[in-house]
Amino acid sequence: FEKSGTAHLLTVSGFHISMMAGGIFAFLKILGSGPKTAATATIPLIFLLVLVEGMTVSVVRAAVMSTIFYLAAILERDYDGLSAWGFALICALLYSPELLFSRSFLLSYGAVLGILLFQQKIYNYIVELLPLPSSDSRWLRPFIRIVQLFSVTLSANSVVLPFLLLFFGYIPVVSLISSV
Repeated sequence: FEKSGTAHLLTVSGFHISMMAGGIFAFLKILGSGPKTAATATIPLIFLLVLVEGMTVSVVRAAVMSTIFYLAAILERDYDGLSAWGFALICALLYSPELLFSRSFLLSYGAVLGILLFQQKIYNYIVELLPLPSSDSRWLRPFIRIVQLFSVTLSANSVVLPFLLLFFGYIPVVSLISSV
């Protein structure tokens, strides 16, 4: 799986932590909690998830970024993903500077950096290229979701591909497809 570039499909990643935290938050809101209460309850559960899943690079990165997201909700502040990414990066490198030479560190942080920097631009570019109707019809929504997913994949890979080439000597096409 590592040689084909699909090993990430078999592991718990930062994406899973973010989705579980979002699910907890949404569930608490469904039960009647206000946004601040739900966010306050979600933060310790994020750290419980980290302990259960293990303190891998991507899990800790996602935990730090998710915690900042929910702290912003509690404090009624705007969330800046790039600042949260930078804070998580600094924390990781202060804790363990040798991570800078780790494949998992470079791939995890690189993929998220690509998403933060390029996803919206790639999405907008794709939408401009496509002849879409101006009305918001029901059949258009699934297509828009597919374009969003594709733009996330392209943006993540925009930063990760050079590392894949460096680490493996080639760019595994399967990893591009499996990322979608």
